[in-house]
This record gives sequence, structure tokens and C-alpha cells, in this order.
Amino acid sequence: MQSIRPLLDAREMAATPVHVRNHLAGTPALAGDFRRLTGTDAARTRPERALVVAAKALAAFQETIATGRSEFDDFRDALIRNDRDAITRYPAEARRGFALFVGQGGCSGCHAGPLFSNGSFHDIGVATTGPSGRVDRGRAGGLDKLNASPFTRLGRYSDARRGATAQPTRAALREVAQPGTFRVPSLRNVALTAPYMHDGSSPTLADAIRRHRTTPADVTDTEIRALVAFLETLTARP
Repeated sequence: MQSIRPLLDAREMAATPVHVRNHLAGTPALAGDFRRLTGTDAARTRPERALVVAAKALAAFQETIATGRSEFDDFRDALIRNDRDAITRYPAEARRGFALFVGQGGCSGCHAGPLFSNGSFHDIGVATTGPSGRVDRGRAGGLDKLNASPFTRLGRYSDARRGATAQPTRAALREVAQPGTFRVPSLRNVALTAPYMHDGSSPTLADAIRRHRTTPADVTDTEIRALVAFLETLTARP
């Protein structure tokens, strides 16, 4: 706990541009990295510029993160090779769940591709008002913040505001989103990320699956257990 206390303290503070700049300037290792990267001292840098440099560094790091192989990845590759011995090593309950996922359940319509997400936004009927009474407008609220932010790909801090990489931002700023739509999350490592839904209202994977069904007859409890068994095989090995 001693080693992570500074991180907890920083998380509890308001991450304003001034706070970020002061943190960079006051941490010797980060101050040295900042100087090597930008040619200037963090302490003499405008807070907004320091925030941008920190954000770009975080983005560059996050782009290097890749999930490890899971039990399902071995099963998928076995299917491609038609390796029957390897296929049978995948749990039978998970195989039933996978068949439901891509078949009757229709889950793969949104949770598709290597990340098990099509990256789009949908309204699945989860309340936009949480227990505290705070309203979360989802995609619509996010677009409002995007419009108001000076830190977008079209803003003055962007490295390529006239390039093709800024086109998604241009498209988003023209979009009219329905309140209550939220991005389809990746299901990689989903067994480790409870509680579920944008508001944390589903404590378990079984609860989250039930939130997606229109009637109890759509997916039975037995089928839910199979789907959970499949989802648990998406966890990467340590």
C-alpha cells in the first residue's frame, strides 16, 4: 500500500492542467523525460501544453498494450487447423456458449472481431440516471464535451488537424447522437472487469447477459451459464 499511496492521492486530486504540469515538474524522472522530449523545462511550460505532452505520452504507451492469448484463442486456432484433439480440450460448456454467442444469442452482431466489439454505440435500455441521481447521456454527452474541448484533433494543440487522422473528429462533430447510447465494450478479459454496464448495475456476467434479453425465454438460465463459461475463456493468461 505504501508504494501505491501517491497514485491514489493523485487520482483523488483534480487532474487540472496546472496539477499535471506541477506533477511533471516536481518529479525528477518525469521532468528529465519532459526536457529530453520537448527541449524545454516542464516548470516553464504553459499548463495546457504540459497536459498535451502528457496525454500524447500516455496515448503512445497505451497503444503498445496488447492482451495476451486466452484459452479461446487456442480453440479458435484449433478450429482453423481442424485439430480435433485441441478442439476437444476446450471445455464443452464453453463450446456451447460460443455456439450461442455467434448463433441464437446474436451477441456477435455487436461483439465482433478480435476485440469482441464493433466499436459502435447502442442503447440497450440501461437507465441513464444512476443511484446518485446523476444523468449520464452517453454518446450525446461525450459529443458535447468534444465540441467544447480545445484538445481535439482539430484543436490548436493537434499535430495533424488538417490531415486524414482528424477526419473521424470532423465526422463526430457533425453527428447528432441519441442520448443513452454507449460504446460496445470489448469482451477481452471481461471476467475480470465486474461490475458491468456503463453504470455498474450488473454485478455479474450472468446479470449482464440477462439485461440483454427481451424476454426470459430468449436465453434460458442453462444457456446463460454456457455463455458465462465461454466469456470466462476470453481471459488472457498471466
